[in-house]
Amino acid sequence: MHHPTRDDLDAVSADTPVLIVHQSGHIGALNSAALEVAGIDADSENPPGGVIRRQEGSSEPNGVVEETGFFVALQALLSSLDADAGRSIFRAGTELVASYGYTTAQEGRSTPASTRVMQLEAQENGLDIDVVAYPDVLIDRDFILEAVSSEYAHRFRVGGGN
Repeated sequence: MHHPTRDDLDAVSADTPVLIVHQSGHIGALNSAALEVAGIDADSENPPGGVIRRQEGSSEPNGVVEETGFFVALQALLSSLDADAGRSIFRAGTELVASYGYTTAQEGRSTPASTRVMQLEAQENGLDIDVVAYPDVLIDRDFILEAVSSEYAHRFRVGGGN
């Protein structure tokens, strides 16, 4: 058994970016279109603290990225979405979690922009579960200090930094 690779995901879609996130949240697999959006190619170096896996005997990425390599790719892909797409993804995630009977979920590595999208969706449309976001401390610590709250607003709050 292996992680899905770009070749596996290209068979699903060659034109639409596809990203699969490992349950750990530290590894992802991208198809060729997603690698392009993320700016990852044969000339890309491994970022500090991360790995871009390569096709055997080649410098071509095989689509699997780890740790900071994954975080950079994920951020690039999420940044390419408009606010409506971000809200739709967030809404679908909360509905999926609720369908399993959970009453609280967390977003363990949000950005200030994604946190604002989640707050807006909660304010305008409400949530069926409580959601706690933990923005990445390496992106904007001042945002975290301003946004952190022990109280939910519309079932959403920022719980601190990650």
